Amino acid sequence: MSSYKEENRKWLINLLGYVKADKNPEGWTHVSSVAVGGLLSVGFLRVETNLLLVVSSSGRSLVDCDTGNKIERDYEEYEGLDDWNLHAKELVS
Repeated sequence: MSSYKEENRKWLINLLGYVKADKNPEGWTHVSSVAVGGLLSVGFLRVETNLLLVVSSSGRSLVDCDTGNKIERDYEEYEGLDDWNLHAKELVS
């Protein structure tokens, strides 16, 4: 790693120490934490608003926000995201 990149990395790691950990906002309940690498987009379904569609560079997941469980998953690289209308093609397993 170049000297510049190493210094920048150290600087960014140091900044994380200043991020305040806070409790949930009033009326919110923490259900689950989900790590997503290569995150591209997230959005709620129109019909069942407790379902969250997560689109990443390694596929799509459908997460039940009431439990935090992934209820559907595909591992295909996803190219169907519509940035203008904020729609994604259906997830079929």
